[in-house]
Parts: sequence; structure tokens; C-alpha cells
Amino acid sequence: SDGALNVVHLPLGVFITISLSGLFSLAFKLGYIPTVISTCIFLLIVFIVGVFTPQFNSSSLIGTRLSLAYMGLTCLVGGVAVYTPPDISIMMIWSISVIATTAIIISTIEIWLTEKIQSSSAFSQQLERQINGILVFSIALLIYASGKVSGWVIAIGIINYITLFYTLVFPNVYKKPLKIWQPYLRLAIVAVLIVAFLPIITSQIAVGLSLISIGLSLAAGATEIT
Repeated sequence: SDGALNVVHLPLGVFITISLSGLFSLAFKLGYIPTVISTCIFLLIVFIVGVFTPQFNSSSLIGTRLSLAYMGLTCLVGGVAVYTPPDISIMMIWSISVIATTAIIISTIEIWLTEKIQSSSAFSQQLERQINGILVFSIALLIYASGKVSGWVIAIGIINYITLFYTLVFPNVYKKPLKIWQPYLRLAIVAVLIVAFLPIITSQIAVGLSLISIGLSLAAGATEIT
């Protein structure tokens, strides 16, 4: 379909990831390590999804150009989350929040667009889901690094990703969304965590929002596994 990209376009995604992460690292003087980590996350996710996707080949669709932008922004956040500086500045927190918000906006549009132009495949759908898992896990790590919530907040990322990975390895148990809102449920988890991460949100409110995110993660898993 017009506008649809396939696997041969993935090197463009690597370039986008390196460029975005490199610019962010340069702006905040983080060095090259976050960019390396971001690139490794991109390649690892593509590899894992490719391994577990039946009939995966060079013509498998990966979505649209928005898909690559979503992946690039998410991997940027992931690189910073893994290699978080000891003292996260307020400006960096706001910047990451804007980037993560942009990522979920792009993903929301992309979910609608891929259906409209029929640019989705088993590979692209799983890729979208695994990238969502990375984004949730990354923001949970960043919330912990900010000191607002103790280590249990990382459980949100773990709970969310367990169900995503389980349905990747065992696709037969994955129940495709029956209601229009279901594909957006995992994006809601990201949105709630982003709000918790904002500098203007107190620790007490962040804890409450994190608990809501756990509930959303469990609900998402319950609606997707048969």
C-alpha cells in the first residue's frame, strides 16, 4: 500500500534513532553511551520480534514512516533511562516528557493510519507492542531515578512487558482487540507515567499515578490473553 514500509526500510530507523539520540546526548552532554544503548535497543527489539514472527521476510510490513519515528523516540528515551545521569536536571525531565508525549501521539496516529492504509502485518503489530513495552519500562526507570517513587515502580514496566513478551512467544494466546479502545490502553499507561514523571507533580501524587499504571497494565494483559 502507498505509504507502507517494509523490513528493508529498517536501516532508516537505525539512522533516525542514532540521529535523535545523538542530538539529545549532545544537548545535555551525556556522551556517546546513551546513543549506543538506544541503537542496541532498536536492533534487539527488531531481532527478537523477527525471530518470533511466523513467515517473517524482507517484504514484511513494518508500518509507516510514523512507525520509525515512534521507534526512534522510544529508543532515545530507553537509552537515557538505562544510562541516567546522577542528577537529572529539570530541563532534561521536561525534555524527556515532551519526547515521550510526542511518541505516544505519533503511535496513536500510527495505529489509526496503519489500519486505514492497510500497512500492518503480524511483524509490525508485534513491533509496535514491544516498543510500547520499552517505553513503559523506560519511563518507570526514570521515575525511580528521579527519586519520586521507590524501586517498586519498576514493577510496572516488568508487569507490562511480561504480557507483551508472552504473547510474542506464544501468539496463539494473543486475543486481538475486539473494542476500538483496546489498542490505546497501553498508550494510556505511558500517558499516566509521563504525568507522574513531570517536575510539577509531587511524590505523593506520583505514587498514586504509578498505582493506577499497575492497574492499567494488569487490565491490558487481561484483555489480550485468552
